[in-house]
Amino acid sequence: MSPFIIGGLVLALCLSLGIGVGIGRGFGQPKRLQPKQVYNAVLEGTLGAAARPSAWRGHGWFAIWLVNRVQPETVVDLGVDWGYSSFAFAAPGYGTVFAVDSFQQNYDKTPISKDILPPLPLHDAFLSRQHALRAAVGIDNVISMPGTFEQAAAVFRRNRWGIDILHIDGVHTSTAVKQDFEVWSPFLRAGGVVLFHDIGSAKAVRRAFAGLPSSAGQKLAFLHSGGLGVLTQNTSIMNDIRAWARATHRRVALDLNQNEGWTLDWASTGLTYEEAMLELGGRRPACAQC
Repeated sequence: MSPFIIGGLVLALCLSLGIGVGIGRGFGQPKRLQPKQVYNAVLEGTLGAAARPSAWRGHGWFAIWLVNRVQPETVVDLGVDWGYSSFAFAAPGYGTVFAVDSFQQNYDKTPISKDILPPLPLHDAFLSRQHALRAAVGIDNVISMPGTFEQAAAVFRRNRWGIDILHIDGVHTSTAVKQDFEVWSPFLRAGGVVLFHDIGSAKAVRRAFAGLPSSAGQKLAFLHSGGLGVLTQNTSIMNDIRAWARATHRRVALDLNQNEGWTLDWASTGLTYEEAMLELGGRRPACAQC
């Protein structure tokens, strides 16, 4: 029996028992924390959860804001690396985050250099961080799916699962990005949001994002931390994303079919963390153990 089939059986068992769907289960009475403590554990490596280098670091607060806004049942993270994006999506505690990766190769399918290998194999390092975050701040809604994107898609197709937020960060060629979008976008629920990482640092990803037709949805781009493209057909959500970008970022010129671009400039806005999160429309930010 292949490791992926075994993983699928374990996944099905976890779901049947409610593991990974709930928040902070099985650990007695957890210590009450403030949302900022939980979020900083993920984004800055506090509370005993070791931080890893990540090109995704500048998008962490947006991921947390977006999850609070959408309140998804399901988030799919295609291309996990150290897990920074996966745990940022998981921090508010809404739904389940599926972290899909081979955990064996770089985005361009080359073997991981021994010079940058973590002390443990990549999947073990991911699981170690998952355990640390669960113990420190009760984040218990991430399920890793080791294997190819195609294998994971087959599991979703067989179970007829839907997706609310899809993050594409796999092989960085135009063909691969288009294929990932074509394979996974049919799983999107109405109003779903798709994120494309590295539209700034990888020309092929930028071309694939720019080439998406207007029928695919409205687009917006963050240009820092490798760049993050945002796509949704939900006008209300996109309007809220624009409002949050105006509050926390600086608008910049961008030639992606005349779609708008933003770059991180939080400090110059004068906003506090609490004020920025209140751009949720006055709702209190959520977290796994708050």
